[in-house]
Amino acid sequence: MSESPTPRAHRRGHSLRWQLTLSYLLLVGLTVVVLGPVSLWLTHRSFAAFVGESGQRSGHLLALFLATYYQRQGETWAGAQEAVERLSRLPQARPGRRHWIVASLERLPLQPGDRVLVAGPDGRVVADTQRKALGHLLPESTLSRGSPIMVGGRQVGTVVMGAQLGLLTALQRAYLRQLNRVLPVVMVLVGGAALLLGTVVARRITDPVRRLATAAARLAAEGAHDSSERSYQPLPVQSADELGEMSAAFNAMVSQLQEQSRLRQQMVADIAHELRTPLSVIRLELEALEDGLQSPTEATASLRGEIDLLTQLVEDLGVLARHDAGEQRLDLALTDVATLAEETVARWKGSASAHGVVLRTEVAPNLPQVWVDPLRITRVLTNLLDNALRHTPDGGEIVVRAHEQAAALHVTVRDPGHG
Repeated sequence: MSESPTPRAHRRGHSLRWQLTLSYLLLVGLTVVVLGPVSLWLTHRSFAAFVGESGQRSGHLLALFLATYYQRQGETWAGAQEAVERLSRLPQARPGRRHWIVASLERLPLQPGDRVLVAGPDGRVVADTQRKALGHLLPESTLSRGSPIMVGGRQVGTVVMGAQLGLLTALQRAYLRQLNRVLPVVMVLVGGAALLLGTVVARRITDPVRRLATAAARLAAEGAHDSSERSYQPLPVQSADELGEMSAAFNAMVSQLQEQSRLRQQMVADIAHELRTPLSVIRLELEALEDGLQSPTEATASLRGEIDLLTQLVEDLGVLARHDAGEQRLDLALTDVATLAEETVARWKGSASAHGVVLRTEVAPNLPQVWVDPLRITRVLTNLLDNALRHTPDGGEIVVRAHEQAAALHVTVRDPGHG
């Protein structure tokens, strides 16, 4: 006999948790690879723009200072080199006095190591903090980036800051080197934290799915019959999102399957009980015929009745089979079930009296109308009354009750028989 495959017989590919974690890893890796260099480039660009703008402001202020210096020197650039070199040294004057150059330079937004070039009206360098370009003629492209030195409405020179040419000080270069080292480390740490958070989120997502898959596989392997006999542990509903709704829906499905399994078992037991009675009668009639205790005419009438009962049971089983297959069509109508029950009981009162049985109804007042198939309900009541009449002894009583309870309409047939 072939065995159905167990849930672990079909090996899946990578788990959902692994796929989510891998997707987070790829996303974080792509973000670090792309965003890291872009962030570094943008930072360098912003820093260069800031340095250039700062150099522009410093050049403008320095041009005002040099214009004053030019006038004090008799409108010459004599001693300009010494004055400009003070930018990097700023010597202190004797106590009690402060040189006017020092007082002016202290107000300039200059940084240690800033390079300053001063060119005369002909574009030739007259001062250089690094002394590398003294006497050289600066090209027009360099002069155009500088700040003009104006005296009496005429340009007497040009001051060019190293920052305006894109030159950085040692401190600024050190800052960028430190930034180049720190930013990748920060990106990696942020990426690692994001990956760790993604792993936690993936686990939170996949744990309910894994529990659901395990429970579904166990249910498929054991079947609803086995699960109805065991104490099934519902899946925990730990959130109000779609995952929680999925677990709650699965629990409801299992409960319905267990209830259907219980009803199916009860139905099989009822069918066995119903079949046992006519089969026993048929056996007794046949034994009586064999022993000569029963005439064929009498036995035939009794056997025909039992065969009719078996036929009815087989038809009922057919109805159940069609209902399970979804082929049973219901013609629903708004029906007064209380009146329907009383009419059905009225049709059976003659048979009940012939068997010495009292048949009566107990119908609660003001029962609401409900949507049912009147023909099916009548048939169910007829089957129940027929069964009750056959199992009720002489002098017994059968009561058909109709009442409303818990927002539902209940119709019951009670008899003193067993089973």
